[in-house]
Amino acid sequence: MKPGIVLSSTGNSTIALAAWIIGGVITLASGLTIAEVSVRISQNGFCWIYKVPLYPLTPIVAILGVLYIVGSSLMNSPFDALLSLAVTLIGHPFILK
Repeated sequence: MKPGIVLSSTGNSTIALAAWIIGGVITLASGLTIAEVSVRISQNGFCWIYKVPLYPLTPIVAILGVLYIVGSSLMNSPFDALLSLAVTLIGHPFILK
């Protein structure tokens, strides 16, 4: 973004400078995050294995919870549940890009 646009949007040079500094800090933090993640990826291209407490039980409980929520919403308000499903499926191809 050009400095003139930021200055005209804020109307004050102090606020514009603060916006540029905050943007720089956010950019620096995101760059350091990407660097940390790239260091953690092993040489063969696979990410590390996440350690989940109570591994076999945790995903089962999560799946059962999701099935309960979906089933409950389908029984209580089927139109709203199907509309939510349609919106989710419409947005699904954009997530995969």
